[in-house]
Amino acid sequence: MAEKKVHRGGCHCGKVRFEVVGDMSKVIACNCSICAKNGLWLTFVPAADFKLVSGETALKEYQFGKKQIHHLFCGECGVESFGRGSAPDGSEMVAVNVRCLDGIDIAALEPAPFDGQEPLMLGPRPCSTSCHGRAWPAHPSIHGLRRWSRAGSSGQARG
Repeated sequence: MAEKKVHRGGCHCGKVRFEVVGDMSKVIACNCSICAKNGLWLTFVPAADFKLVSGETALKEYQFGKKQIHHLFCGECGVESFGRGSAPDGSEMVAVNVRCLDGIDIAALEPAPFDGQEPLMLGPRPCSTSCHGRAWPAHPSIHGLRRWSRAGSSGQARG
């Protein structure tokens, strides 16, 4: 496990800047409609480990589905560098787009595929803390969440 350290990042035009403390080696590649279209690779940190340094007034919000995740993007350049939501236990989390971190070596990361297209059952009924009826994972391989296969054209979940 990589050590937690301070990372800095932001949007393309530089109006939105942030600092985040965390292990950036735990990354997911979700295949839900918004993540797939934006090419997001995400890592999740508690809200206390995230600090918006500048650009609060430049941020625009997009929500869809159950409107539980706050997808935040720069109103000037359109880049979604982070979003806000809840963990399965209800605590506030921030999803950081690791592609927006300064100096990150994307080629060195191995994102775990996460199936955001299929409903995920956490217990007897879907969790209600996300836009798709499931909570954000800390890291899919830890929680045994359904993964998607990059092989094939169907993109269907596998066991």
